[in-house]
Formats: sequence, C-alpha cells, structure tokens
Amino acid sequence: MNYKLSRPHLCGVVAGMLFQVLLIPGITAQPVNAALISAASGSWTEVFRWNTFGFLPFPNNDDVDDYNVLIALDASPTILLNTSIDLLNLELAAGFIQGGNTLTTEQTFLWRGGGFIGGNGQLVAPIKITMSSGTKTLRGFRIVNRQETTWSSGDVR
Repeated sequence: MNYKLSRPHLCGVVAGMLFQVLLIPGITAQPVNAALISAASGSWTEVFRWNTFGFLPFPNNDDVDDYNVLIALDASPTILLNTSIDLLNLELAAGFIQGGNTLTTEQTFLWRGGGFIGGNGQLVAPIKITMSSGTKTLRGFRIVNRQETTWSSGDVR
C-alpha cells in the first residue's frame, strides 16, 4: 500500500510525535552554556552582556532551560545582581558581582578569581563549591553552602 500524506497532515503527525516525546518522563533538555562577553560594568539582566549561544535574554533558569555560566574575561567588570538568579553551574574567574539579591547555583560553583563586593546579597551553592587559583574577594556578601567545599589554592580577601 502506498500512502500519500498532505503537508498539513504530515505537520500534525510530527507535532503529535513531538508532543509525546515532551511528555515522556526523564527526558530533559541539555543545559545552555552562557558566557559574559561585556568587559563593561552593568546589570546582570542586560542581554547584550551575554553570549547565550542563541538563547535569550540572559542566563536564569526557568521551566525550560538550565544555564551553565562562565565569567572569565581579561577585564574585571562589576555585575549588578539586580534580580535573583538561578543557575545550574557557575564558574567565576574574573569580575565582581554585587547587589542585594540571591544568586543560586543548583550544582557547582567554581571560584577561580574575581569576587563578591557588597550589596548584602548572597550566593547559595547547596551542593558544591570549589575554590582554586588566584585571589578572590568577599565583602558584604554571604555564601551559603550545605554540602561540600574544596579549597585547593588561592586567597580570599
């Protein structure tokens, strides 16, 4: 037997298959990698600061996407945490985060440089913090960790 599907019918079949795939438990999207690309200081929510590799506006987990964030420029911009942010993982190697909101990393926070400078905000890293490499700054900011912390090298001032 030969079946010929019209374009609208074929689109309906494909949409139905996608709908079924989305409902299968255990299937999740891959995390989105995002990197800070602006050496100028400014707010976390300014979309032009981030290379989210096709996903906009700025890195903040939601119902669909989880973000791995890298902040590792040659410059040291100050990033204003002007809203609470949830991430999957964060690697901070340069730059400074300040503000009165909460930055949460659901899995790992790797701290290689830069720091947190004021505003009475907090970083919540409930699973793992790893501190290595250079000098790190911590002033007027709180770090909350409930499980594992590894401090292999570097200073915190």
